[in-house]
Amino acid sequence: MVRIIIYSVIYIVIQCDEISRSSDCDIKYVFNGNLGVKIADCKNRGLQFIPQDLPWDINVLDMSSNQLKSIENSSLISYTHLHELNVRKNQLKHLSDKSFQVLHNLAVLDMSHNLLDLSYTYSAELFFPIQHLTKLDIRSNMPQPENYDKEFDYPDHAFGVLRELTFLGIDMMPVPIFGSGFSPMKKVRKLYFQSCYLVRLSNETFQKFSSSVKEFYLRNCRLNFVKQKMTL
Repeated sequence: MVRIIIYSVIYIVIQCDEISRSSDCDIKYVFNGNLGVKIADCKNRGLQFIPQDLPWDINVLDMSSNQLKSIENSSLISYTHLHELNVRKNQLKHLSDKSFQVLHNLAVLDMSHNLLDLSYTYSAELFFPIQHLTKLDIRSNMPQPENYDKEFDYPDHAFGVLRELTFLGIDMMPVPIFGSGFSPMKKVRKLYFQSCYLVRLSNETFQKFSSSVKEFYLRNCRLNFVKQKMTL
C-alpha cells in the first residue's frame, strides 16, 4: 500500500510538469483542510489565446498580464470546474454571448484593466451562464469620454441576472444612469468605482441599488468638482 501511494504522488508531479511545459503555464495545488484547489498560473506569458491543453479540472485560471484581445465561444468550454477566472491587464475588446458558456461554477471574474467598453460589450445574454458570480471586477476599462455633459446609461440588461453578486467593481462615467436592472442585485455589499470621470450626482443616481451596500468607493477621479442636482 505504501508503494502505491508513493507512486501515485510521483505520477501526479510528473504529469503537472508535462502540462507546464506544453502550455507554458504552471499547475499548482493548494490545500485548505481536505479541500484541494487546482490552479493554472498562466500570468505574464505573452499569451494571445487561452491555452487548450490545461487540465480539465482546474479550479482557478490566472491569465492576467497577457495579450488576450477576445474570449471566444470555445475558449473556456473545457474548463467547467472553474471557480475563479482572472484576465485582468490584457487587451480585451470583445466578448461573445457565449464567452462564459458552461462555466456554471464560476464565482469570481476579474476583467479589470482591459478595453471592454460598457457602451457595447455587455449583451443581455453574456452573464446568463454565470449567474452565481459573487465577485465581478471590470474597473479601469473605459476611455476618457469626449463629452462630459452626456448622460451614460449603464447596461443594466446585462447585470440584472447577477443576483448573487456581493462585490461589483466598475468605472464611473460623468453623468451616470443606473437603470432598473440593478435593482435585483440585492446582495451587493461592496460597490467600487474606478476610472472616475464623475461630474454630476443627483438624489436618483444610486436609487436602483439595494440598501445592502455597506462599502462605497470612488477612486482615481479625474476632476476636482462634482455638480449636485438635489430635488425636494
